[in-house]
Amino acid sequence: MHRLAEALNHLGREAIIIQDNASFHPGWFKSNVHTISRSDFRSFTDLRNDKDVVILPETFLAGLPGYAPGLPKLVFNQNGAYSFGLKNNDGFPGPEEVLKLYAHPEIKHVLCVSLHDENLLKNAFQLGEHRVSRLINCIETNLFRPSDSKQRVISYMPRKNAKDSAVVAALLRKQAWFRESGWSLQAINGLPQE
Repeated sequence: MHRLAEALNHLGREAIIIQDNASFHPGWFKSNVHTISRSDFRSFTDLRNDKDVVILPETFLAGLPGYAPGLPKLVFNQNGAYSFGLKNNDGFPGPEEVLKLYAHPEIKHVLCVSLHDENLLKNAFQLGEHRVSRLINCIETNLFRPSDSKQRVISYMPRKNAKDSAVVAALLRKQAWFRESGWSLQAINGLPQE
């Protein structure tokens, strides 16, 4: 969300991120995007549907009706797996209600970042070709570039779908080809973007 807001600001739009805690800024990269808490945003009264658009992450979808009713909305779905909530019993509505919310007339468009999620949203959610766009994540070449010495390392982020990560890691370690060909796993945990 921070990088999307930065891009919008760079294009001359004013972008402010609504988050649980207005003071949150990612610790793994620098961002000076303006933020506002959910509770403070709900008290905004000077928004206009002819000039303002609300962009919500997929994890805020359940609160859609309460975010500036009448204003056009975009959903930035960065992870299709989070479309139906982050975990069991998190208060997110059931699957049928989520699908109804994605069809809400205030949602003008849905953005995503992967081909898999684009297909999920266009086809399984039945949002169609004209209501979904995929943003291509760029690589910051000043930080990330090919190394002269390649290693057989699979890096992953265990905080994302921790149980799934543990299952895949265990399955890989059990494979003869994995052990015999010098592959290893490297968890990325608590590190800066660099």
